[in-house]
Amino acid sequence: VGRLATRRARSTSKELMAMPTRTLVPQDLFQVQMVDDPQLSPDGKQVAWVQSWIEPATNDYRSVICLRAVDGDEVQRVTNALGLCTHPRWSPDGQRLAYLATRPAGSHAPIPPQLCIVTLGEDDVRCVTNLRHGIAEPVWSPDGAQIAFTTLVDPAVGVAPAGGDQPADDLYQRFNADVLVARRRRWKSDGFGYLGELRWAVAVVDLELEDPASAQIPVPVRLVASGEFDLATPVWSPDGLLLAAVGNLDADADSTRSQRIYLLDPTPETSAPPRILVGLEDIRQTQVAWS
Repeated sequence: VGRLATRRARSTSKELMAMPTRTLVPQDLFQVQMVDDPQLSPDGKQVAWVQSWIEPATNDYRSVICLRAVDGDEVQRVTNALGLCTHPRWSPDGQRLAYLATRPAGSHAPIPPQLCIVTLGEDDVRCVTNLRHGIAEPVWSPDGAQIAFTTLVDPAVGVAPAGGDQPADDLYQRFNADVLVARRRRWKSDGFGYLGELRWAVAVVDLELEDPASAQIPVPVRLVASGEFDLATPVWSPDGLLLAAVGNLDADADSTRSQRIYLLDPTPETSAPPRILVGLEDIRQTQVAWS
């Protein structure tokens, strides 16, 4: 078997060397299709992934969510190709896909990534958030009734809808709104830029509150944990009663690389602060999983 595999490899190598060649040019990048973030459906029969490319007409990146049966050949696009569609995540019952979109249906210009949900087999795509700074890291609750995610918020303001800042009544604030003021060591983030007073918070949307009559009315967003700290990668407990997230709630968090795992209560009736998970007080990774 080993000799046969070696012979086949040599044959393939010779065929490739015999093919006509030319110098790679920058325009060849327009022909490249990139694939990442594959997600297997709960029943193991379908795979969703992100397919990206560079759009020559606008010289920017585009991406769509694609779907294919494991034992099939047909590839189906389940999102539009107007902007960036990323982070496909299956609902627990495998009937819906949540994803992030920068040009959801009805949007005439790129916006920060918002949470959208497509019902497979139906022409039903709904954008369920409309936040000024977008969202990241969506994750379904075990019963499929809620989705947790992270979003940038000003702790003094809370959740802010998209639409831009309104002109300040105070003339000094209005004409100095573009002045950058840094009050913390980590005042800038790769891929985002100037953070200012913004912090990464954990939030939840209750899909049972979604308006079934409209695809564009956002669902109310509830902050689970927000303050002068950053939290990342929320993960639901198997019973859906708790969320685990990684961060550092210490006052000097910007001065250290220490990260800890916290437990959050997502129920709206409680306002309990994040509780540190005993025994795992100092970690460097942000990816965690429940047993």
